[in-house]
Amino acid sequence: QDQGWRTTTRRHSLTVMGIHWLDGFRWMLDDEPVSVVCAVRSSPLVHVDGDTEAVMQASFARGTEVSYVESFSYPGREVDTVVIGEKGSLRLDEDGLCHWAVDGRGTPEVGRRPNLLGADKPEATFLSIDQFLQALETRTAPSNSGRDNLRTMAFLEAAYRSAEEGQAVAVSREFG
Repeated sequence: QDQGWRTTTRRHSLTVMGIHWLDGFRWMLDDEPVSVVCAVRSSPLVHVDGDTEAVMQASFARGTEVSYVESFSYPGREVDTVVIGEKGSLRLDEDGLCHWAVDGRGTPEVGRRPNLLGADKPEATFLSIDQFLQALETRTAPSNSGRDNLRTMAFLEAAYRSAEEGQAVAVSREFG
């Protein structure tokens, strides 16, 4: 159950947590979304003014399709991310990152990398702060600039506009 200002916002699920995933999809794919279709709803199990559930499908410029589901009413803490690609797949869960690389014969090679949760979370949390401070010291653009964040906000706005209009919506290129 959320607390504070987030409980009174009309746009909740994608604004509170989804925004990080939308930004992450853009970063992982090194690509921009071109259109999105989204539906949101509010669960009576969560005491907030806005939506608590979101289902979204986004199409990216180079042809990748991303499906995203967010639920604040689910009582568990699991996060499961699956990426299915032409040369293999990735699965990110509480146990870390697992990858399946397909060799020339179609045989999967499985590997696992430890996660950055628990005792390792501080390292994961502060890596981006360190990158920002390095950008200040070297007078270079940070990897996560304000202009870049505006692109993620345009993605978020398109998702909510799609939910309101009940149809696919183009993602604004205004901030490109």
